[in-house]
Amino acid sequence: MDTAGKGRKGETIAASYLENDGYKVIKRNFRAYGGEIDIVAVKDEITAFVEVKYWDVFGFREMERTLDYRKRARILRASKGFLDRYPVFSRNSVRFDLLYLSDSGKQVEHVTDAFTETDYS
Repeated sequence: MDTAGKGRKGETIAASYLENDGYKVIKRNFRAYGGEIDIVAVKDEITAFVEVKYWDVFGFREMERTLDYRKRARILRASKGFLDRYPVFSRNSVRFDLLYLSDSGKQVEHVTDAFTETDYS
């Protein structure tokens, strides 16, 4: 399976995981302002912008290092674009999450509030 195909598979697994946990998936692969958000989901008046990492060769902690300052900044820009385009969701609290998948999607770690907008102010 190519990289894009594996990414789509991981995002599908992640979306199902979130839906099973009570989230409503609003958008996948949302792009704006030079950034991309893998999944935008809502639960309990929280709009969660979720970055999905799906690797079998690295453990959860190693994957976290791939979400560097530049990647986080792109996610923040895209989240602003999403809220500009869909202002109804700006009434909710906003959160930035990471969802790690490994072992062909059998292991999942959902890190809520992985970073904040104020980390970059």
